Amino acid sequence: MNTENDEQNENEMEKYTDAMLPELTRVDIENAESVHCKSWVLRKLENGRLGCFNWNEELCLGLQITGEDSLRCFAAGNIDLSLRSLAMLKHTCESVGIVLETEGYTVLIEPDLEGPADEFETTSPAGMEVA
Repeated sequence: MNTENDEQNENEMEKYTDAMLPELTRVDIENAESVHCKSWVLRKLENGRLGCFNWNEELCLGLQITGEDSLRCFAAGNIDLSLRSLAMLKHTCESVGIVLETEGYTVLIEPDLEGPADEFETTSPAGMEVA
């Protein structure tokens, strides 16, 4: 193992802070305070068990239940959609008295700059070979 490279990669990783979250627009705030968003947060806590976590692919957010009235964001994409969604989620949680832990817990996931891989082409027929 090369601990020097590990330390260098750790130093290069951008650290999450709440200051990275964008300022919410009036429309964002209205959406975050909607019955739909509030009930989503409350259902997540009611239906989950302490320690349970999930990954939301669409928003690029990883959330974990940490208590009866607390959630933790353990990962977030370092993209505008993910950070805006996290800001709205924090607002929703605050509006219903839920603590959303972020600083010191959230790891930023850098976007894949390569994009989708080219499709693999093959000349062999698809399906199972029958003898």
